[in-house]
This record gives sequence, C-alpha cells and structure tokens, in this order.
Amino acid sequence: MTLQNANEYVAQNAARANEQFRPLYHASAPVGWINDPNGFIHYQGQYHLYCQHHPYDTVWGPMHWGHWTSNDLLRWQWHGDVLAPECTPAFPARRMERACSSSASPKATVASPCASGRKTP
Repeated sequence: MTLQNANEYVAQNAARANEQFRPLYHASAPVGWINDPNGFIHYQGQYHLYCQHHPYDTVWGPMHWGHWTSNDLLRWQWHGDVLAPECTPAFPARRMERACSSSASPKATVASPCASGRKTP
C-alpha cells in the first residue's frame, strides 16, 4: 500500500462511482470513504482541505489523507491523496497501519518518501 498505488487506484476506479449520489457542494473523493476533515486552511488565495480517505473501500480502513482546494467553499477540486500509511520518515523500519489525524513526524525537516511532488501548504 503506497501513495502511488492509492492515487492510481482512484484514477482507475473513479468512473465506477455513481454520480447520482455525489453531493454537489461538498468535498468528496472520487471513490472510497472519507472522514475527519482536518487541516482546513486559507493559503495564497485558496482554501485547502485535508481529510482521512480510505481509497480501497467505502468503510473505515487503512487511512490515507486526501487534499482538496476551493476558491469559493462550494466547488472543490480533488488533488489526490498526499499521505499514505507507508509514510513513516521518522521510523523507516516500522510500517504504519494508517495515517490518522494524530500522526506526525517529529522532524519537520525530514523529506517524506511519500512526497507527491505537488506544492501543498
């Protein structure tokens, strides 16, 4: 389970989601389960939202973190998962089961092996 695997899975399965049930004015992932919105910030003229995301099922499971942006708080653009359970730069020998809201790296200067290459706040 890696960040790349999660984003590839979402891209490959997004067309299978039933759009009839998708909310019109809320952040929602293309597939999977979301919970626990955190990291809601306004940065350089855009709103950013981060939320727990389980891309592989519609129930709670191995947590990843999804990222959305909005200019008006009504229409949200999905940018994919930005953290995955394998992201443990502080403890590379230990695999995480999930990336929960209390997860953090004790060294902010450590480069994460799951960095997406996108510039996010």
